[in-house]
Amino acid sequence: MASGDIINYTKETLPKSGPGEVAEVDVTVSGIQFEDIVNTSISNVRPVTTTGDSFNVYATIGSTGATGKVSIKSNRPQTPEVTVDLIVIEK
Repeated sequence: MASGDIINYTKETLPKSGPGEVAEVDVTVSGIQFEDIVNTSISNVRPVTTTGDSFNVYATIGSTGATGKVSIKSNRPQTPEVTVDLIVIEK
């Protein structure tokens, strides 16, 4: 692959947050490296939070190699569950 190529695209579901917790889901991405770019966006519903409209999702690369881990998280508790598009691009 070359710089700018899409390594992975997937839709994932962040579950509804419980009291005092923030939703998180882990995704396995083959061949990901720490320098690769991960991008997330909410794709199905506007989340309801207890603090207003500053809800966001983000992804972090947790491990690399043949089957690396990407964690998708929200920045605050939300309801209902949220569908997230995850795109991984080779740096």
